[in-house]
Amino acid sequence: MNQASGHKADLSSAEKLHTSLIDAIHGYDEAIEHAEADVKADLVAMKRLHTSDEGALAAGIRAQHGEASKEGSWMSTVQETVMNVRAWLTGIDDGVLPAVIRGERSLLDQYDTAIGDTGMMVDLNAILRRQRAGLEAAVKSLESQVA
Repeated sequence: MNQASGHKADLSSAEKLHTSLIDAIHGYDEAIEHAEADVKADLVAMKRLHTSDEGALAAGIRAQHGEASKEGSWMSTVQETVMNVRAWLTGIDDGVLPAVIRGERSLLDQYDTAIGDTGMMVDLNAILRRQRAGLEAAVKSLESQVA
């Protein structure tokens, strides 16, 4: 395997993670629009974290000659729809936090995969490790509110 093809394969998990961050941002946009006061600040904070991470990760991927989409996947529409239905049925209150935590834990798993796949790309790997640590701290904070 030449370095270029191995290099591209190593980027695929980071590119997938980047798309997942965009999807999460879209889901948070919809949730924030309908959120009650008791949870709105948490949702805004998570959106802000993902927005910052998305930009830095996109730059890191592009620096490695990878592709960082400006749009999410079909999951963006799914997440927006789920939040819209939930808002209509039960409202977006602190009862949404367990679902948010599950979604964020899924992102942590994607970070783990991307970190493992990008070990030889020192700068990108450092971005991923820093972002994962920040996300894990945010998740633990959310979990402490639910406990």
